[in-house]
Amino acid sequence: MLITTTDHGVTAVITPHGNVDHEALPALLTAASSELPPTVTHLTWNFEHSGFIDVAGLHLLDQQRQACRIAHRTLTVTGLSRQPLRILQLADELFPAKHWRDFLPSSQPLTAF
Repeated sequence: MLITTTDHGVTAVITPHGNVDHEALPALLTAASSELPPTVTHLTWNFEHSGFIDVAGLHLLDQQRQACRIAHRTLTVTGLSRQPLRILQLADELFPAKHWRDFLPSSQPLTAF
C-alpha cells in the first residue's frame, strides 16, 4: 500500500492509497506514529483513494482517536466513499458507545482537548 503523508507545520494529512485492511494496518499505524513531528496539532486522515475499509479500518480510527487525544491533536477524517461510510454507520448502529458517528462527514472534527 502506498501511503502519502504531507506535513504543513501544524497540520498533517495521511492519505492511504488502496484497501484499508488487516494487511495494510501495520504500515498505516507506522505512518501515523513515526512520521509526524510533535509540532503537528491537527491530523487529517484522507480516505479518498481507499474504496474499501474493513474492521482493521475501524481499529485504525479508534487507535488514532486515542493517539490524538494523548498528543493533544485534533483528528479529522475526510474522503470517505460509499463502503467506508457504510461500515462506519453499521459500527455506530451496533456499538453506539464507541461514537463512530464522530468520523462521519456531518460531524465536526474531533477535538483532542
